[in-house]
Amino acid sequence: MKGHIPLQLQDLNYLSNFNVCFNNLSGWAPNQNQFANFDESSYKGNPYLSWSNSNRRNTTPSTPQSPIHSTEESEWAIDLTTFYWSFGASYVMVLLTVVTILWINPQWRRSWFHFINICLQKSLGRLFEDAFF
Repeated sequence: MKGHIPLQLQDLNYLSNFNVCFNNLSGWAPNQNQFANFDESSYKGNPYLSWSNSNRRNTTPSTPQSPIHSTEESEWAIDLTTFYWSFGASYVMVLLTVVTILWINPQWRRSWFHFINICLQKSLGRLFEDAFF
């Protein structure tokens, strides 16, 4: 859970237990009806969440700590926009390089198209035999 605790929850009359520990919540927790009976342990691990109960003085947590990111998540995090742009640029560069080399060197161009011809013969067999070969 992330963000604020909905204030509509304080309208519930049948809550006997409420625990939102370590959920990255922020703002003020509801403090009316049954929520006045829940102690600090219900909100533990939410440094940006403040709460008050009718039985106690207003309690605000100590200085908020920066959220701890798991190492797995940060190791695999990647900016997809940058990835797509760099992949596209690399693809275009390789394609232009191959086309330029084949355009400049006629011997390599003949060898390349001969290789493609052999690959087509082996993979497509008799399907296109009359059309291309």
